[in-house]
Amino acid sequence: MSVLKRAFLTGAVSAILLTIACGGTTEVIKEVPVEKIVTQEVIKEVVKEVPVEKEVVKTVEVEKVVEVIATRGPEPTTMRAANVGPIEFLDGAKSQSVNDTYNSLMLTPLVMHDVTITKTLPEVADSWKISDDGLTYTFNVRDDVLFHNGKKLVAEDVVYSWNRAAVDIGDRGRCKAYQANVTDYHAPDDNTFVLTTAFVSPVFFSERATARCNVLTDPDSISTIDVSPVYTGPYRFRKLVPGDKAEYELFPDHYDKQRLRGKPTTFISVPIEVDLTRLAALKAGEVDLVMNIDSAHLEEVEATSGLQLLGQPGGFTSSYLQLIFNYREGITKDKAIREAVQYAIDKEAINKVVFNGVGEVSCNPLPKQHWAYVDFPCPERDPEKAKKILTDAGYTLPVTLDWVPMFVPFSKVLAQVAKQSLEEGGMNAEIRVLDTPSWFEQIHYGVACEADGPACFNKLHKTFDVGDNWLGRTPDPDGMITNVFKTNKGTLDSGFSGNNETRFYDPEIEKLFKAGLSTLDREERIGIYKEIVERIHFGEIPAIVLQSMPRYMGASYKVSDLLLGPRGGPYMLGRWEFKD
Repeated sequence: MSVLKRAFLTGAVSAILLTIACGGTTEVIKEVPVEKIVTQEVIKEVVKEVPVEKEVVKTVEVEKVVEVIATRGPEPTTMRAANVGPIEFLDGAKSQSVNDTYNSLMLTPLVMHDVTITKTLPEVADSWKISDDGLTYTFNVRDDVLFHNGKKLVAEDVVYSWNRAAVDIGDRGRCKAYQANVTDYHAPDDNTFVLTTAFVSPVFFSERATARCNVLTDPDSISTIDVSPVYTGPYRFRKLVPGDKAEYELFPDHYDKQRLRGKPTTFISVPIEVDLTRLAALKAGEVDLVMNIDSAHLEEVEATSGLQLLGQPGGFTSSYLQLIFNYREGITKDKAIREAVQYAIDKEAINKVVFNGVGEVSCNPLPKQHWAYVDFPCPERDPEKAKKILTDAGYTLPVTLDWVPMFVPFSKVLAQVAKQSLEEGGMNAEIRVLDTPSWFEQIHYGVACEADGPACFNKLHKTFDVGDNWLGRTPDPDGMITNVFKTNKGTLDSGFSGNNETRFYDPEIEKLFKAGLSTLDREERIGIYKEIVERIHFGEIPAIVLQSMPRYMGASYKVSDLLLGPRGGPYMLGRWEFKD
């Protein structure tokens, strides 16, 4: 900023002392013209000062311009993040993919969890109270929440968003399963949202904080949500270039001004599916943040000047990996096949080859750090026993399995490594790689059946034998077990939960699921979930837990205080900062 300097010229007027000689009158008369001339000179001096006054006025105007420049806000900043693939859904209530992680920039939920998901924090609801019987929750909705189009959010918008996620989207999202315990929700006024449950739940708040029901949308903008969504988060949608990038811009009218502090004005997500390419882009300074650093390159990131490795804050917030079976159709509906895979699969080889030995081989969905953990002896690998199980069941070896890897890049490598170990156990895995939309349709959602029944569960069937699934930890065993294997309302014809890709159903285990949510006694709950794990993972085997696995992200030192959430993605709701 230039500094203005001004100089003012001051003049001194000299007075001439006129000496009037004493004498005759004639001399005095001669002095009169001289006096008139002096008077004219004074008038001229005043006239000469007028341009000086105009000059001062111009100077003041320049000073005003300088003041505007001095109070100008910070320069715009742009942060670029490398994603593992392109954005799949702009509609947050439909999102099931890690590729959609950065869409959370646009969202603020009713309530939220902290990074360790051990505490429930206020968000759009700044306070709440629970009835004496523990069944009714009354949330006070903030009065200063705006949608990105400038429209004020009211409690009825919360009702609309919940109903849309649970009913309109239904099985195409994840909210429906979380609503099994909810009997009613309504808005008595603009600032009050009331929710009633069927029974007291020890995990109600953890579910409310993580459920897709929390995606608050503007009813008037729902027709364009797939191309131009309107939410309430600290960032609003700018544009999506399919296969290239997604852009978000800071929303200056967000109610939490502290959350906007230090954030980039523009956030760009670019899809880079190849691990080495993402890493190269980070090292070259082309991106500032990279999702899912391959375990083989963790040390390389740590050793590179200007880069940092971001991990999860420990304990049960890590993720776990499991194989999943089609429990109701095809060859894997036979328990003998699932049991043979359990003895043939080489977990140690998968951990070593795919994850560079970083993971912790396990057969338990609960991590050792969890309060509900019970130590189980894992079945030892025995390919010959796998062969015997198959031949005793009447199969001719090799048995062929249709293996469809998840869309995550490492899943393809995992399938190849697993294929080798299965061949030693008398099985051949035919690996069929699908694009992400097809994977969701065929594996996660399922395609329409002509008739309903046990084999075609809820009028849907799934076109795979074996797959894989990557699941995030939760603070409660219910989130790691129940929501992966339960039906919506405890009956076969009620439909499966959004995470029940195996379509597992057992009426006795459904009773245990309910029992685990019907008591607040921790010791009692430990016993319940011990029985559930025994009956599922060591009994029916609809899935096989492979290992616990931490997740990491790479970032430049431009990024500060960014933490990873329990599912391995960035905790975008936090008060992280970025300096370009």
